[in-house]
Amino acid sequence: MTRASTLVFFSFLAHAAGNSVPSGFLNRPLAFEPNRGQAAQPVRFVARGNSHDYLLNGSGLTVLGASLHFSGANPQPQAFALDPLAERHNYFHGAVSQTNIPTYRRVRYSRLYPGIDCVFYGDQKGLEFDFEVAPGAEPDKIHFRWSDAKRVRLDANGEPVIQTASGELRQRKPTVYQRHHGQRILIDGGYVLAARALDKCRAALVGWQGEYHSNCLLDQRWLKFAEIDYHAYGSFVATGATDAEVDAWIGEHAKKRSRADIVVWNNKERDLRLSDLSPELQEYMEDYIASSVPRNRVVYHWFDVYDLEEKRL
Repeated sequence: MTRASTLVFFSFLAHAAGNSVPSGFLNRPLAFEPNRGQAAQPVRFVARGNSHDYLLNGSGLTVLGASLHFSGANPQPQAFALDPLAERHNYFHGAVSQTNIPTYRRVRYSRLYPGIDCVFYGDQKGLEFDFEVAPGAEPDKIHFRWSDAKRVRLDANGEPVIQTASGELRQRKPTVYQRHHGQRILIDGGYVLAARALDKCRAALVGWQGEYHSNCLLDQRWLKFAEIDYHAYGSFVATGATDAEVDAWIGEHAKKRSRADIVVWNNKERDLRLSDLSPELQEYMEDYIASSVPRNRVVYHWFDVYDLEEKRL
């Protein structure tokens, strides 16, 4: 029996809002150039786009000063430049220069995740990349994380909007499909902000929560303070309620507490030392710290872990 070949593509478009491009240049391809000293390390490829640059490194990319990380990915995937373009780029910095740098239409990161390649390409409207998932590989291993962004939110269409110090970025809703016996089968796909208890709950309801866990030990701390039953909460989220509707539901069902009570609880949570947590939470945080906190940083309070991860410390 021959196993059917299946391939899944994830694709989205990231662009800076508000930047106009002459119509005749919209479809001009991005030109990816290998880093030969024209950019800082660890940048591997540079793509010059609509009034801003895309800097590709081993674990993600940077645009408008904000960085998109592929969480849990291979930090040093094999990178291949594909489809050479005719143009060559030259840089002159006083006595230092980089000349005759070749350019390419696409860049492939091989085995970014086990059995998953990533291919970057685009035009003057923005950058796109596809995740090509081989048969047997696990697409739920793919996770994105933004850093150095002022805010990340989902708009009414479920598309991420990233506020940066230099402007606004938007990620288009992904197109997801499988190729099976030569046919293209569309699959529902989208984004969740998995760090939020609400989005973790939504992801759990559709079976796409990946490495995140709804109603985890951390979620249970605020549920206990609010005296909200998780199953009642999840049942309301399952109706398809919007963020505003869920917020209103929580306001109606949470135990009414004074502002002083909330401030005291919030500060107590922030000041909790790791050794004050339950044994289950301490074990969870031990593994989380090993994967998320730089080795040279010592943390004693559990909120410091998240502040370090989001570069607030």
